[in-house]
Amino acid sequence: MRLLLALIASRGLRLRYTDITAAYLHSDLNVPMYIEQPHGMEVPGDYVCRLKKAIYGLKITPRRWAAKLKSVLEARGFKPLY
Repeated sequence: MRLLLALIASRGLRLRYTDITAAYLHSDLNVPMYIEQPHGMEVPGDYVCRLKKAIYGLKITPRRWAAKLKSVLEARGFKPLY
C-alpha cells in the first residue's frame, strides 16, 4: 500500500477512495436461496423466506459481490488484469 501511494505521489496523480459500507448487500444471487423466518416477524405456518439479494453471513456473498463489481467496472471500460 505504501509503495502504491508513493508511486501516486511521485507522479503527481490523484487518488480517489470510496468506502462502501453495505457493498455485499448490492449483489444479486444466481441461485435461489431460502432462510427461516426472522425472529419477531414470524407468520403462522410452515413458511420460509426467499432471498432476492445477498446478505451478510452467506458463503457465496463475497463471490457474488466480486462478480458484480467486475461486471460494472468492465461496463465502464476497465480491463481485467487476468
